[in-house]
Amino acid sequence: MPLCCERDHMRLSAQNPAERKGGRSPYPIHFSKENQNSVVRSGDRLWAGALAGGGEIMAKILVLDDEADACELIERIFSGEHDVRTFTDERSAIDFARDHQVDLAILDIKLKEMSGVEVLAILKENSPNLKAIMLTGYPTLETARQSITMGAHEYLVKPIDIDEIEAKVKRVLSAQRKRAKGAIQLDG
Repeated sequence: MPLCCERDHMRLSAQNPAERKGGRSPYPIHFSKENQNSVVRSGDRLWAGALAGGGEIMAKILVLDDEADACELIERIFSGEHDVRTFTDERSAIDFARDHQVDLAILDIKLKEMSGVEVLAILKENSPNLKAIMLTGYPTLETARQSITMGAHEYLVKPIDIDEIEAKVKRVLSAQRKRAKGAIQLDG
């Protein structure tokens, strides 16, 4: 029976089958007893034996949109698999990213005080390897070009299509995992 991780600490007891919901564990990271020692901490996120193919990695996703409904939708889509933090104002999101390791930022381009592209530039100053997906209800060639120039990996047009955002988040995070796995193999 696999052992489980619960965000920032290991659960050393075997998982209780009664805690399962619909056949899936409520905990995002699973690994066998053999690879349980391959847990590595980076900031406040937890990487499990998944880097060696032993399960899934929970990513920390920051969502910034001035529309609370969009934040809530994205949080509902990904909260079972990832640690999702939502914000409707730029300052709170920037402050959070300064104090916490963030793997992926999903940013609306049109915000209250500044643009999502400006927020991305600030986030990249503190975390150059941050992955980003930009959202917009007003797509233009210029905003797409600015987003890509600032290091965004994907660009989505609102209204949010659940299948499309799931596919793009999965693609961005799996590319990140492959690079992390390659770096670990080079170090090892």
